[in-house]
Amino acid sequence: MSYLYNNNNIGKESVILVDDISSQDITASIADISGSEISYTPLEGAKTVIYEYKFQTDYYPDTNGGIYLELFENTGSGYSGLGNNYCIEYVGNYCQFDNTVHARFILPAYTGSRSYKLRGRTATNNHEITLNIDSNNSQTYYPTVFMTSSF
Repeated sequence: MSYLYNNNNIGKESVILVDDISSQDITASIADISGSEISYTPLEGAKTVIYEYKFQTDYYPDTNGGIYLELFENTGSGYSGLGNNYCIEYVGNYCQFDNTVHARFILPAYTGSRSYKLRGRTATNNHEITLNIDSNNSQTYYPTVFMTSSF
């Protein structure tokens, strides 16, 4: 399944630029990804709903960095993981890297409001990474979370 950004099939965008954020250390323990939470009500007649999150990773404190992400959904009774079809693995071995990651998930259409967020972890505590800051110059990267209806 694919989609195109054009005026014929995209409607009712919801975008949050997270401007109050600090760095986040990601370890082997599962944690909420800061700034990834959003609530959204799709337009009537939508075929799919698109969730996107753009953020920055930094290899610090380890040279083998990587992150495993899963999308979680709250339909009103707490957050639940959406499973294997909504997971991303992003790994860099034996390298020191800073990178911008753009995670995109296409969800089936639904009615009413639902909330979404990402949770993540590293493979081991020897593969930790830091989000939202560049360790070389201490510059903050402000993540963006975005949802829209697709027709």
